[in-house]
Amino acid sequence: MSHRSNLISFAALLAVSLQPAFSQQPLPVRQVPFELIGVDTSKEKVLTLQQAVEMALKNNRDLEVERINIETSLLGVRSTQGRYDPIFSFGPGHTSRTLPVASILGGGPGGAVATDSTAWNTSLQQLLRSGGNLSLFFNNSRDTTNNVFTNLNPVFNTSFGFDFTQPLLRNLRVDAPRREIQVAQKQVALSDAQFRLRVIETVTAVVQSYWDLAYTYSDLAVKQETAQWALNQLEINKRLAAAGTLAQVQVVEAEAELQRREGDVLVAMENINRAQNLLKQLLLPDRKDALWAENFKPADQAELKPSRLALGDAIEKALASRPELEQLSLQSELNHIEAAFNRDQVKPQVDLLASYLSTGLAGALLDQQNPFSAQNQIFLGRLNDLSRLAGLPIIQPLPQGSLPAKLLGGYGSSLSNLANQDFRTFQVGVTLNLPIRNRTAEANLARTLAAARQLQTLRQRAEQLVEADVRNALQAVATAEKRVEAARAGRTASQAQLDSEERRFRAGETTNFFVLTRQNQLSEARSREMRALADHNIAVAQLQRAIAATLDTFHIQLKK
Repeated sequence: MSHRSNLISFAALLAVSLQPAFSQQPLPVRQVPFELIGVDTSKEKVLTLQQAVEMALKNNRDLEVERINIETSLLGVRSTQGRYDPIFSFGPGHTSRTLPVASILGGGPGGAVATDSTAWNTSLQQLLRSGGNLSLFFNNSRDTTNNVFTNLNPVFNTSFGFDFTQPLLRNLRVDAPRREIQVAQKQVALSDAQFRLRVIETVTAVVQSYWDLAYTYSDLAVKQETAQWALNQLEINKRLAAAGTLAQVQVVEAEAELQRREGDVLVAMENINRAQNLLKQLLLPDRKDALWAENFKPADQAELKPSRLALGDAIEKALASRPELEQLSLQSELNHIEAAFNRDQVKPQVDLLASYLSTGLAGALLDQQNPFSAQNQIFLGRLNDLSRLAGLPIIQPLPQGSLPAKLLGGYGSSLSNLANQDFRTFQVGVTLNLPIRNRTAEANLARTLAAARQLQTLRQRAEQLVEADVRNALQAVATAEKRVEAARAGRTASQAQLDSEERRFRAGETTNFFVLTRQNQLSEARSREMRALADHNIAVAQLQRAIAATLDTFHIQLKK
């Protein structure tokens, strides 16, 4: 039977037992109206503890912030992985240039050389997981000029090749991009641990707020019943005083006690409103939610649940599951990543370099005479005329060089020459970069190793705090169990004292003051019992938090 039912039964029994034999009129019933500021008390929202927890997980703003932190961490991983995305470049352009020349050897008629060039160049750059860097390029241009020494005009230039750099010592096993990816991945795990900790703290706060609200309702019921007892006692005293068997001063005492107890009822209502507001802060998404105007009422009853968990098992489970310790472990792993990177930076830098270039060229043969060749022909012709007059043999002109046929043509011929790789350049080598002292890298490594020692000390302290927390939580549960037992025994004793005082009052052996005092004692005893039950359930929730069993208790599965 519930505590409220016990109170109602007791009130009915008291009302009947205190009616004097000369009057069979029923005793009056009066209650202080149940009113809460900003709440329509006719609209009740009855919640189980599981439903309250689920609402908090769905709507709590603190948890939403942690969810966004996880999302941000995942985007951080994606961002760092983007360092390995290839970069494609395409750069078309046109250049027109006219330059003066200070010599006839410059080839510019009128003292100027004009050149027009249209280029369309492409490249692809890729950062490699090995720490290397590969760059591919394919360049094209069409060039025209008025230079009199040029044999091909226009000229199509094409080239294809690559540049490759590969670390052989420093940055071979780990470099800045790979370190960033590893750190970002650990940050995701760290955000998960922080989210799990926030969920546990939020659920524990909901449990505590729920049982506090449940207690305030029970306390209100007790205060209302106690006020009804005072009203009953006042009515009986009035009847006895009217019959001349009771002094009028005891009627005044009963009236004063009734007013005091109705004041306690008002305080109990205020406590309900405060407890509701605290619970609503945890369950509702914002201040505009319509549920702020509804009356939250717990459906579950506080129960005594004795704990059978041994201290050693509790501490072992806490050390294996507490999110705070998991966060320290992840911070240590982050430190190991930093130490590996800084240790690598202390090494000399030795890089393998390789490059390859293939060139193609073709153009239209320009029908123009070289000015130097033209002068030679004039001179040779006059010389041969003189040789004939002198009866001498003529001089044959020197053979003129000519361009190979494969260089004659358009853009397609240039591409063909590029594909044949007749004109290519290949280079390979090693570069060594050795800082004389390298104090920056050495200091960074030393600082990382010092941070590792600090994290080890922090973990030892955290483990000590966790053990103390588990010990305190187990002690609180054990104490709460004994408080419930003691409160129940006290309530039983107070009930017996009140029953005895009522019998003495009816027999005229005691006064109204002692009856009211016993009623107050019983009311306080029942409030202590319900407070002890609520505190016991809160202590159990704190123990679940201490051993990180909250999620399992409420069947909460967090998405990975």
